[in-house]
Parts: sequence; structure tokens; C-alpha cells
Amino acid sequence: MIENSLSKWALEKIKTHEEVSSAEIIENNLIIIKRISGTQIMVGSFSFDELNLKNITEIVNTFKLDFILNIKSGAIYKGEIYSFLDDKKISFGSLSDLYRVISQSENWPYLHRDVKFVLRGLKQHSKIIKVERLDNKRLKIIRKNLPFVIIVATNDYEVNAESIRKLKDDFDRFDAILASNPIGRITSQAYSVASMIDVPLYNWKELYSELNKSWK
Repeated sequence: MIENSLSKWALEKIKTHEEVSSAEIIENNLIIIKRISGTQIMVGSFSFDELNLKNITEIVNTFKLDFILNIKSGAIYKGEIYSFLDDKKISFGSLSDLYRVISQSENWPYLHRDVKFVLRGLKQHSKIIKVERLDNKRLKIIRKNLPFVIIVATNDYEVNAESIRKLKDDFDRFDAILASNPIGRITSQAYSVASMIDVPLYNWKELYSELNKSWK
């Protein structure tokens, strides 16, 4: 069941969006949103530390939704849910993701702009055949005649020591860290921590160069 308190919290936030003509809580604490222009959106509000195939399947089998709202800050989204939800044409994410979907005329497809930027940048590399999302930060890069590599991307404006420590704490194995924000900066402390955990930290230019090689 969806907690009533979560739905009430989400409802108040949703009502502030300029493209929302009306929003209300209905049966099973679902929220129905009517846009000023576009189709209506059925939203379920949850608070999971991790969205994985098990809890996503339970949600989808229980509720008929257009958007799964996860209000938990810093949540991890496992790669297994992306194709599952795409097949069902269900969008998901944080409140900021929901705001962006509301700004669209349709509920699906939706892809976070930071993810779209990184995927587009990687797919332009001549050595890359395919990019698979392992979760909301890690990407598996399949290359021509070279071993695959797994990177974790951060869009932080300032990539610092804490940025690197959090990536290491939150995610499983990865071969490199990409500071993906093109106008961001990387601190010397970030490089030091990355060296301590034995994972290279790259900007776009450096990663592009390394992707031509077997790997360090």
C-alpha cells in the first residue's frame, strides 16, 4: 500500500507546477494529475532506498501507474528496471523527474537530461558499440575489439573528495569515474581519493582517449 502521508506530501509539491491544472488523491492514495496541455498522469508515491526488479514488479502488478515517484534522496535504481518499465511505458524517478515529465506533453518516454547527455557523448565515440545502464550512475561500455569497461558518472559541478567517497560507498565495481559536467571542476582532493581507491578519475577528453586503449 501507498502511505497517505507520502501522497499528501507529493500532492502539495505537484500543485506548485505551472503546467498542472488540477491534482488530487484518489483511491489507494494514487495521485491523478491533469495538465493544462497534455494527457493526465497517474502517480504512485514511494520511498525506497533502492528500486529493483522485485519491488518495481510488485508496484506494477498492484497499481496502474504512468509515473513511479520515489521521494528517497540518493536512491539507487538498478539497471534491471529500465527495460522492464520501458516495455510497460512507465516513467519513474524523483520529484524533479516528475516535474520534467509534467512539462512534457506525454508521460513516456522520459530520460533524465544528464543521462541523455552522457549516453549521447559516449555513443559518439568510434570504439563504442553499445552502452548499457547498470543503475542510475554506472554504465557498461561495450567496445570494438576491446574488453568492456564500467564507468560511474557524476554530474557534480565540483567533484571533490566526498563525491568520490559517496560513489564508492553507493555503487559496486567500476573501472573509472567520469566527471561528466562540461563546465564543472575536479579538485585535487578528488584525484587523491580516486588514487587511494585505485580508480582513475577522468574528464571527457581523458575518457575519450582511454577508451581507445585496452585499459590501465
